[in-house]
Amino acid sequence: MPKVTIALITYNRKKYLESAINGILNQTYSNYELIIMDNGSNYDVNEIIEKYTNNKITLLRNQINDYNFINKAFEISKGEYLIVTHDDDIMMPKLIAKSVEILEGNKEIVCVSSNTKFIDSEGNFINNKLDNNVKDIEFSQYNYIKSYYKKNFSLTFPSTMMRLKFFRENNLYFEFDKGPAADNYLWFKLNLLNKKIYFVSEPHYYYRIHNQQDSKARIFDLEFLLYMNTIKLLEKYNLHELIAIVRKSFKTKWLISSLINNYTVRKIDKLNFETNLKYFTRIGMRKIDFGIKNLAKLSLFECSPYVFSKIKKMIK
Repeated sequence: MPKVTIALITYNRKKYLESAINGILNQTYSNYELIIMDNGSNYDVNEIIEKYTNNKITLLRNQINDYNFINKAFEISKGEYLIVTHDDDIMMPKLIAKSVEILEGNKEIVCVSSNTKFIDSEGNFINNKLDNNVKDIEFSQYNYIKSYYKKNFSLTFPSTMMRLKFFRENNLYFEFDKGPAADNYLWFKLNLLNKKIYFVSEPHYYYRIHNQQDSKARIFDLEFLLYMNTIKLLEKYNLHELIAIVRKSFKTKWLISSLINNYTVRKIDKLNFETNLKYFTRIGMRKIDFGIKNLAKLSLFECSPYVFSKIKKMIK
């Protein structure tokens, strides 16, 4: 039986898929299975897979494109550890070995995530991740949630390895009905339990930034929906002190910081950045009257009407 299952999610990214597969097959760690999960691509993924004779590779195809397809990985994986990775990114050679080493060394750690380096659509380096950590971090109960909101720190989902048995036993999976930040919502639910999350400060993953990414669109929808669902989650467990921290930290200033980070790594373009920054700088931390002019300004803001209404309620 393989120690590790690598689930490679792919959808219509023929240009990048081969590089992603090569990055996995070039790992220094060898006791793994690779499940390529085709989420309804409009071309025959076998065209690429047939180039490989490696018996570690299997293909699972979905007839339609469905976000929830990713959760099949939790059901079918044979490994003790699971990593769900992207078809447009590239693993560095020691990612799996380093992750397994940490999980094997401490049974209290239930997931481990490595830092990343950013590359563009052609594989050119953009810049290192903005966290600038010089040391590894071990998050105990509640501390990842605090770091996300107080320090704008987040794990990179496709570089994160999970202790599969623990996730299955605690019914932990991706809940896409909670919005596009289903990965962070999963880490938040995990962090409510008395186990540890480990962050490796040394980069072991190339994360690609390009125009076809889901995460590139509606950045503020993502953050507002995550915030609202986080509050509901914490209320369910009566974690009032943690709720207060999240509410205090999630202010316009935090959104501006997030906006700057996303522009720096080219998740949004210059026009999008300037439009949104101008708006948030104008309102600052003040309460404002949402008259016709302010609603017109919001129309320049790439968010859904649903999120507009939440913005209004939050800063009034």
